[in-house]
Amino acid sequence: MTDAPSKADKLAAYFRTLPPQTVEALVQEVDRARSEDRSDPSHEIILTAVRSFCRKTGIKITRYFDRKRAFFLPFEPFLTDNSNEAVFFGRIYRGVLDPVWDWLTEHNDDNAAFNAQLQAASYLDPKGGLFDPDTEFMDALHQLAISRFDRALDDIGQDEKSRMRLGLQLGGPDGIQSLREMREVLLLRDHLTRFCKALPPTPVAMSPDMAQHLAGLLLHFEPNQLVFPCRILAQHLDSTAHLLPVLLAKAGTDDAGKLVGSPLAPIMNILIDELAIAKAVIAPLVDSLRDMDVLIDALRRFAAISGVIEATVDLSTAEDWRSKIGAHRRDVSDLLRRPTELAFPRLRRLTAGLISDSGRARVIDPEETRDLVRLVVALKPYRAEIALNELLTTTHRQIEDLVDTSGKMAADRMRTVQGIKRDELLPRFEMFLEIAEIVYGDVYALSLRRMGRLPERDPGAQTTAEEQVMSEATAA
Repeated sequence: MTDAPSKADKLAAYFRTLPPQTVEALVQEVDRARSEDRSDPSHEIILTAVRSFCRKTGIKITRYFDRKRAFFLPFEPFLTDNSNEAVFFGRIYRGVLDPVWDWLTEHNDDNAAFNAQLQAASYLDPKGGLFDPDTEFMDALHQLAISRFDRALDDIGQDEKSRMRLGLQLGGPDGIQSLREMREVLLLRDHLTRFCKALPPTPVAMSPDMAQHLAGLLLHFEPNQLVFPCRILAQHLDSTAHLLPVLLAKAGTDDAGKLVGSPLAPIMNILIDELAIAKAVIAPLVDSLRDMDVLIDALRRFAAISGVIEATVDLSTAEDWRSKIGAHRRDVSDLLRRPTELAFPRLRRLTAGLISDSGRARVIDPEETRDLVRLVVALKPYRAEIALNELLTTTHRQIEDLVDTSGKMAADRMRTVQGIKRDELLPRFEMFLEIAEIVYGDVYALSLRRMGRLPERDPGAQTTAEEQVMSEATAA
């Protein structure tokens, strides 16, 4: 797995230092390149960063659209890059878009009207494949798509062979489920547009009055439709957990047994799904400690939702909700227990090898040791929310004590050893300095570096992640 999500986050932060016009010019050039089949892997990183940048700042970026991109624009708030999340209603895997488009534009009688309308767009397209998606043409195209979706979904309901054939065309059962969700989004398109226009500026600052206002907006939707406006609203909030005050504002109670009867009760189900989604991200990453930024972000999202529910809702009278939330908490706790237990012993082995030769043979993967420590430090503020309070408190204290007591001894040894021995110890001491920075900060790590008489790092000697991504974009 690549570190694209981490790069996108860093690039989004970099965008916030630039004039919005500069970001807009960059993304428009990416859109042009993609419309002309000049795609590059860096483009997806840039667009992911732009989406994050726009959500967090509220800045609107004017984009260029080819016909295909314009068609899929209404689905943008519901798209996910993680195929595992597509099993949850209201999330559409981005990977199904190309198969759906190919299926819609395949030349056959079922698609004749859709393709005829699509062909008519060539006369509205003086910029060579780029045009404004807010046109009557696009409204008509979406209506034709709804009719095509309806026919296909009716067919597979009556014929297993048709289901299998459609599944193959759309990339599997997830494609069929995505088709159903796309149909719902198109049916709600105008309704969702009005909802978006009624939302306050991004980011939304939650307050009792704001919660009441948002509850009123959501009540215009049927309960089985709520996942779609809630998904949009969540992207305007600092955390998905802030959907919960909207439910409480409408119900006027924190008693889960009474909340179940609220017309906005599906909000709780959406939050429980978000716990499951975060858990699905955590599970494969915590086993291998790859993509630490993604893992820690998922852990924080899980803890934020779990903590808000725990603090604001009395679940004792709603067994279904209580059992589902409890199961997710136990699962995540079980996933994190083992790496938490490993962190201190692994760090002790690393420091033993730095302090004396007797411990050298016991060193096990310094990079993994660093990542285990980073995980413990990141988890400490959320130890109650993930039900590892005592273990994390004890482990974090042990790590702090060990770094403090061993750091000076390791630095003293580095100052005195010479030649081959110093060359052998240097990579491990550099890793220890990274761990010291994670635990105590960069000032402490720098003091150990100076104590060990290592040259200070030249910040200009390395290319930052932002510069690397921008370089890739320029090369494209």
